[in-house]
Amino acid sequence: MLRSLVRATSALLIREMATTYGKSRLAYLYAIVTPVMGIILMSVVFSLALRSPPLGTSFALFYATGLFPYTIYREVESKITGSLKYSRQLLSYPSVTYVDALLARFILTALTQVIIFSVVIGVLVMASQTNSVFRPVEVLAGISAAAVLGLGVGALACALSTASPLFEQFWNAVNRPLVFISGVLFLHEAVPQPYRAWLEYNPIVHVVGQMRKGFYNSYRGDYVDLTYVYLFALVCLVTGLILLNRYYRDLMENL
Repeated sequence: MLRSLVRATSALLIREMATTYGKSRLAYLYAIVTPVMGIILMSVVFSLALRSPPLGTSFALFYATGLFPYTIYREVESKITGSLKYSRQLLSYPSVTYVDALLARFILTALTQVIIFSVVIGVLVMASQTNSVFRPVEVLAGISAAAVLGLGVGALACALSTASPLFEQFWNAVNRPLVFISGVLFLHEAVPQPYRAWLEYNPIVHVVGQMRKGFYNSYRGDYVDLTYVYLFALVCLVTGLILLNRYYRDLMENL
């Protein structure tokens, strides 16, 4: 069973790379370079407008360490949400299941985002005096939490959006303001009470705080609770898988 899962997931992973990025290696490189240049440009623009970041001396780094946890979550979540629709033709084969489709998109998207993150952070550190530190364990914890959160929320959204097109529209509307309430452009500690406590129900806030703990020696981030993030992701993932397992055939008829 494990061998069949690995084989099907690998096949879907190769197909995902071929259809998303084309057969040329340059296409995948272009898919990485494009967001890298966009993020670096936005970082430079914000650094010119706001020269004094809440942490450190580089607003570009502050912005990047806030944006990337959100971006990793959002990219993984959106890819997982559309997994069934994207792989509906292959899912007609008995040897291919919805689990294979979810895993293939999760692995490729997470790896791509890690590469983009590494390139952007490397460029920012080399191009400017950031006066930052680098704690690999803290950073990896933030990346892992963001990716797992995207997987869990995406699995639940996949089941619900496949069952109802109205939910997909609702979900897109809900996700739009998330970047403004997840601590990307501000420090969570700067938010007055009781709003600060309310924002802590947003798991992305904890992921952003965790990432910044990996780059700023003075940042404590006492509010960060990755246990809450993983529990939130686990509840969403289990609920999504239960719905997909129970109504999988019915959902496929809606595609």
